[in-house]
This record gives sequence, C-alpha cells and structure tokens, in this order.
Amino acid sequence: MRDFERAGARLRALSLDARIAYSVFLLFTFAAFGVTLVLAADLVGWGAERTADYYAGRVTQPAPGASAARSPNAGSDSLAPTGDGVGVRGALEGPTLEIPDEALAPPRPEPMPLRKLLEVSHFHLFSIPVYLLILSHLFMLSSVPAAPRRAVIVIAAVTSALHVAAPWIARADWPGSRAIFGVSGGAMTLAYLVMMAVPLIDMWRPKKG
Repeated sequence: MRDFERAGARLRALSLDARIAYSVFLLFTFAAFGVTLVLAADLVGWGAERTADYYAGRVTQPAPGASAARSPNAGSDSLAPTGDGVGVRGALEGPTLEIPDEALAPPRPEPMPLRKLLEVSHFHLFSIPVYLLILSHLFMLSSVPAAPRRAVIVIAAVTSALHVAAPWIARADWPGSRAIFGVSGGAMTLAYLVMMAVPLIDMWRPKKG
C-alpha cells in the first residue's frame, strides 16, 4: 500500500514481472468486455430499448414470417375460390381451413422469472466489484492527477451499481428503464475503458530522459 501513498507516476517504475502480470490482466479484461458485448448482442441486439423489453417481457415486433404463414401460397391460381367458396385444391383435397389471427400471433413473452433474475444479479454482484476494485487500484497508480482520477473511479462505481439494478427496474416496467440501461451501460463502459487503457499505456510508454 505504500506505493499508493507516493506521488507521481509509478507504473513505469514497477518490475518487469509486475508489468507483465498487470498487462495480461488488462488484456484479458478487454477480451472479457468484447465477449460480453457479443453475448449481449446475441441475446437482445445492440439497442438499449430491446434490452429493457427483454427483462420486462414486452413484445416489440411480430415474429419474422408471421405474415407469410397467414397466406403461404397467396396469388396462386390453384387456390382461387370456386362458386361454392371452396378452392380448386380444396375441392380435390378437402375444405380449406380458416386459421384465426390469434393463432398466428407470436407468443407473448413473460417477464424474466425471479430466480433467473437473481442468478443474473448474483453473478454481476460477485464479478463487477472485483473488476472495479482491481482496475481502480491500477488506475490509482497511473500518472492521472488526483481530481480527475477520483472522478473516473466514482463514475465507474455509481454506474456499475445502477447497471446491476437496471434489470430489476426493467422487470418492474418502471418508466425510463430503457434510458437507464443505455446511460448506465454506456457510462460504465467508458469509465472502465479509461481505467484499463490508461494504466496499460502508462506502463509501457518510454520513460522521459
């Protein structure tokens, strides 16, 4: 802890072993963020509104192909009605079936079950603080002045807590849940990226003089 009490840049003064260890951790953190973004895009896409709808169980658009299922052979002459109201094909094979629109509608998704939401929060509450703690320690060793350094750490902490709470807010269908997802996720990502990139650059840039 004495390293945190001394003023000035200290990352470049670390031993080669320490710089390698910290650099590997930071690179793995970049990879973890990339995998998280890909996973989130695979689940709900890139829009914050779809993320909130996923947790709230709202339907945002009809299922692809629903309109095609209503009339798969629309425009075919073989299905033209005859005088008695039965299609040509129906006259040969049997009467046509009238499917109500309700049967063709996509199933309405339900809000995320409480147990699954607890599992999501459990994972985030154990993993995000660890990253926040380690990245904050590395960031405190950088050459960034005290005031902006402290501001970045506070922003990262507040937005991390808000983003962990965002699924619960969306599940309750509170107004503004979509904005909370977008703002908290974007601000948290920027703060974490700063705390990852600055120490990595600080450690490996050439020393002056």
